[in-house]
Amino acid sequence: YFYEDVLRVPLILRVPASLGAIPHPDDTPSALASHVDVVPTLLDLTGVDPLPDSPPLQGHSLLAGPRDAAFAEATPGDKPNPQTHARVVVTDRWKYVFRPEDDVRDELYDLESDPDELRNLAVDAAHQSTLQALQQRVAFWMRDTADPLTPPSGSLPHP
Repeated sequence: YFYEDVLRVPLILRVPASLGAIPHPDDTPSALASHVDVVPTLLDLTGVDPLPDSPPLQGHSLLAGPRDAAFAEATPGDKPNPQTHARVVVTDRWKYVFRPEDDVRDELYDLESDPDELRNLAVDAAHQSTLQALQQRVAFWMRDTADPLTPPSGSLPHP
């Protein structure tokens, strides 16, 4: 359920000139962002600090530049498509999907050469280093967000 058509939803922010501008690399409209980046970006634009007792924000301000990866998750109670637990990381080129309760536990797609995600490279020996690097990123993200699931088995121990 993490098809590119579902994940790559436009995020458009119109910022008044008096607040500055959000940097955008080479004016390309495909920079990665996440909905969790909206609040930190608005706080940064307005110069407002989070309240002292606020929980930490997962996102980062887009004033610092675009993300190099975006993450998403699904749980069995999600609507409108109830499904198994799943976590995903997407970069400009790669997508890794982790489903700990599914027969197909890992999916890896090269979005440059396979934009329709037809060839799962997770079992391809030539792509094991990419798979492990993305598993590690998901594991760190899961740790940082206090995810109750066990991270991917191929990921390295948390530092």
